[in-house]
Amino acid sequence: MIYLFILSSLFFFVPTNSINVLVYSPAFAASHTNFMARLADTLAGAGHNVTFLVPIVDVASRHHFGVQITTDVFVIEQDEITSRASVPFDDSMEAYWTEHTDSSNVIQSFKWFFDGMSLGCENFLRNHKPILDQLKTRHFDVAIVEPVSICGLAYAKYLGIDRTILASSCAYYDFIFRNIGEPDHFSYLPTLVGMTGDQMDFWQRLENYRVAEKMYQGFSQMFDLEQKSIQKYLGETIPNWRELLPDASLFFTNSNPYLDFPRPVIQKTVQIGGISVNMEKIKSTKLDHEWEEILSRRDHNMLISFGSMVQSAHMLDDARQNLLKVIKSEPNVTFIWKYETNDTSFAEGVENIIFSKWVPQAALLNDNRLTAFLTHGGLGSTNELAYSGKPAVMVPIFADQYRNAHMLARHGGVTVMLLHLLILHIFCLLPSISCLNILVYSPAFAASHSNFLGKLADTLTERGHNVTYLVPVVENAKRGECIGVKLTKDVVIVEAGEEMMRKKQDDTPSDEILEVFWKAEMDSSNSRDLFKWFSESMITACQNFHSRRDIFDAMKSRNFDVAILEPISACGLGFVKALGIEKTILASSCTFFDVALPHIGEPLEFSYVPAGFSVSSEVMSMFERLENWLVTREVRIVNEGMFDGEMKSYREFLGEELPDWRHLLPEASLFFVNSHPFIDFPRPVLQKTVPIGGIQVNLEWIKQQKLSEEWEEILNKRPLNMLISFGSMVKSTHMPKKWKNGLLEIIKSTPNVTFIWKYESEDISFAEGIENIHFSKWVPQTALLNDDRLTAFVTHGGLGSTMELAHSGKPAVMIPIIADQIRNAKMLERHHGIVYLHKNSMEDVQMTKQAFEAVLYDEKYKRSAQKLAKLLANQPYSPKDYVIKYTEYLGEYGPFPRMDPYGRHLNYFQKTFLDIFALFALTAISAFLLAALSIRFVCSKISSFKLKLRKEELKVE
Repeated sequence: MIYLFILSSLFFFVPTNSINVLVYSPAFAASHTNFMARLADTLAGAGHNVTFLVPIVDVASRHHFGVQITTDVFVIEQDEITSRASVPFDDSMEAYWTEHTDSSNVIQSFKWFFDGMSLGCENFLRNHKPILDQLKTRHFDVAIVEPVSICGLAYAKYLGIDRTILASSCAYYDFIFRNIGEPDHFSYLPTLVGMTGDQMDFWQRLENYRVAEKMYQGFSQMFDLEQKSIQKYLGETIPNWRELLPDASLFFTNSNPYLDFPRPVIQKTVQIGGISVNMEKIKSTKLDHEWEEILSRRDHNMLISFGSMVQSAHMLDDARQNLLKVIKSEPNVTFIWKYETNDTSFAEGVENIIFSKWVPQAALLNDNRLTAFLTHGGLGSTNELAYSGKPAVMVPIFADQYRNAHMLARHGGVTVMLLHLLILHIFCLLPSISCLNILVYSPAFAASHSNFLGKLADTLTERGHNVTYLVPVVENAKRGECIGVKLTKDVVIVEAGEEMMRKKQDDTPSDEILEVFWKAEMDSSNSRDLFKWFSESMITACQNFHSRRDIFDAMKSRNFDVAILEPISACGLGFVKALGIEKTILASSCTFFDVALPHIGEPLEFSYVPAGFSVSSEVMSMFERLENWLVTREVRIVNEGMFDGEMKSYREFLGEELPDWRHLLPEASLFFVNSHPFIDFPRPVLQKTVPIGGIQVNLEWIKQQKLSEEWEEILNKRPLNMLISFGSMVKSTHMPKKWKNGLLEIIKSTPNVTFIWKYESEDISFAEGIENIHFSKWVPQTALLNDDRLTAFVTHGGLGSTMELAHSGKPAVMIPIIADQIRNAKMLERHHGIVYLHKNSMEDVQMTKQAFEAVLYDEKYKRSAQKLAKLLANQPYSPKDYVIKYTEYLGEYGPFPRMDPYGRHLNYFQKTFLDIFALFALTAISAFLLAALSIRFVCSKISSFKLKLRKEELKVE
């Protein structure tokens, strides 16, 4: 299971084989304890030293700790004061059979929980602070805490644990979203204790928002009470909970992206839904003789369980009797009812019912003789149900159970609160599957894009799949460098036709167009004009490609299972749809494509996330935020115009009935992005967005490569070496003469450094007489970057070079020229291993020299670069594995239409709650006007009355 892999790979935090982990798990509900215990046992099973700290919040949970492998368990008992003040949770639960929770009573409805957790925190600190001092000696590396209480975070801080993980046993905890920076789209995302699914009318959205706000208020008040206890016993130095929550490095959520409502998440959110479901263990578990006999009595069997918190014994008599009527009416079905007491006299004489205080639920759900399940919809039961492939009736009672029921109902396998059965779509983990026929569509216009898609093709070819690499030529001059594949043999190149070549003859060569980027500043005022040439080239190439009916017929005959294409063009989208391929993957060779995000429902947070062509970092002034939005709008306009032109082409040649590209983009089941969450700016993403940044960096292969004798000799000439490369699109030969001469001046003044300059021309007479410079049209960049003799790198900041640089641990000067290169440089600058230099700063030789000397001689840049490289080398997942497993999973079980967020169907006013805020404003204004008119009316009456009195007084006089 990938979840176990992620957890057991926690050693990336520290450079040791075994780490000391503290798991903090207050005992108040079996489902929460089981989840936290599963995390503890997973890590203990991986060989780590795990301490399971259990403060007793509800005495009824005293003997249920959930751990099976972890042996180091600390139990914090309640003292007499806490016991007297605590209300047993079971007593509070009974009310939920009749109580309907909504925004009017949600805080009061959960008062028992808020009070219990606050008392548990106070009890721990009042009586057991020495335990914390004892735990301090264990020198924990990592703490895992469920944010239903902030006491665990405070204890971790007191113990000096800086590496913390939040872990939610529910799908998520939306009451902490605003504190950790995760979006809370309540216009289409059901709040944790909401009553609806993702499709809501106006009033349901309003109620969804109000319930979420009330829960936030309730938890904030509870956290504030806990904070007072913390400061009272641990001191004022412990930070406020509002600072502790975002300090956590990761956020584990008990959510499965294929099961849950699609929503944007930040990169530190790791979905581990189903970790409590150990299918191998369940399948190997044999039922005892008693259960075997029960299941064999009748043709059908149905399990009834309402969990451990809200007990069946407290069910209303009317509801219980209605359930009995159903049971009696189905004599060929054995009903197994998990019932907490021995008083079952109400069912006397009913032969097809079995009562039991405990049932082997997981084993029963995975037994072929069990026909169906009636459940309350606790998340533990929901996950077990989904993995078991059993149809079910879900009768939610309280908390997140309504949300879980609506979540599963989307997949057509359960019915919520209706007594009839449907068939459940089977969800399973990633099994081994047969060979897939995969189409990778890669237009040839830039080496970096082709290399990225080529790497995806080769990765899947190496896995054993049948991969066809389809290459429509866009730039004939770049045809040779844009093939991109090494292992994939089935390469179909669609050459430029006569008409396309005729059009191209009149166009300015792309190299000459790109030359202007050395001096041009790209911003919102000129971005349309700067990319006009690209748009025209893509449309022309698209028409040429679709005119080749022979290519379409050849591809149609191959019966592809999956198609992978880059959303930099809509040409492939129409082609793939016409081929009948329903399982598609978008793959971005950049960190993301702004133009695609609104159409797939992924948020664009312009206030703090630099756009693809932004010139700013994440910290922006008001005008920088405005420019960040404007440049994206301009690029989107030119891209959408290009997409419309390509759509006209695919409809002309392949059929007018083909959908608009705006419908084809969100139909993609997955979105691979060349982004790395440990490097990139944090931003919210959909669950279908899979980060595979670094897929092109094969460190094992790179380390095995040996440099030729020529390169060995060059690197051995001097004690220091610096590589200079500005990539393949904007060439060094076109660099302004003054800048070039400035670089030569720096090189001459640094005789102890060999400068290796990737230069595209043989005309190097301008550098005559300079001995410490070596020009080459091609350099083994990855091998050089991973050679200890290379000291530093000067790069344009193309994403391919940026990823190679980050993995190599080399300090660098980044001088971005075009497109996303500025963003890439700003992204890496955050990690303190590079010096960012604006290209116009090359006018100033002294400033440029200072930048070069900083990365050559200042050790702090080297240390920071190596720290980042170490982090990437020990990351808990492999981009290669992600590509393989997600593609195979899609090929076997896709497409995934339920991963398309409903929020993208909402208009701007609905999505941003402006319609609801407008109602609030209208209500407030109306109330103000009514009050003003009332005051005016009263004042008028008083004035009239006074005037009347005055007149009467005058008459009397």
